[in-house]
Amino acid sequence: AGVSAHIEADLPRALAEVHLDRYPNRDLREFRPDYLRLAPVFTVASDRLLADLPRSHKPWWAGIAGRFNTQFRDALLARTGYDVARHRVRSFERAVELAANPR
Repeated sequence: AGVSAHIEADLPRALAEVHLDRYPNRDLREFRPDYLRLAPVFTVASDRLLADLPRSHKPWWAGIAGRFNTQFRDALLARTGYDVARHRVRSFERAVELAANPR
């Protein structure tokens, strides 16, 4: 729930706010490639979160899959739980909407 709230609510608002504050004369969509290149940051965050979760709250295979290949582990987690990559893309789209229609 915390990851979901951060990615789906906090992230779009923060992106739109920074854009409007720092780059008001640019189209936020210009920054999408840079945003997508930040994917490894989310992998590191997933690693840290999984390391802190009690065993009862994570799949038995998460540690094995993570040692083998973190992208493979993230793909499995996306299929069985929360799809970070998909929601990150939606969050950027939401940020574009917020930046275009500030309140």
